[in-house]
Amino acid sequence: MGELYNSYLINYDTDIIQRCRIVLSNDWRNLSDFIKKTDDEIILYQNFDFEQYNLSSEDHKNKLILTTIHKSMKIIAKVFAWKIKPLKYSFNNCLQNIFNS
Repeated sequence: MGELYNSYLINYDTDIIQRCRIVLSNDWRNLSDFIKKTDDEIILYQNFDFEQYNLSSEDHKNKLILTTIHKSMKIIAKVFAWKIKPLKYSFNNCLQNIFNS
């Protein structure tokens, strides 16, 4: 899902950042939404409900993953003053891909 989301962001300007990594856990507590930046990478820690994920249909699993990626990218974009509109475009195209396949 991450590759599909990224495929719609070919010309997305992230300055020198080459990769955004989202690290998931069901128990980050105070670390949720914590951002760590290196020279060319941003790491965002997010809470994720693995129990709900495991009980979901394949379409719902894909939507949960997509929603988590999109939410995370919007958090990163706001912190680093990146454009939000391309992220919405990517999210909407991925949704169409999930439910039209």
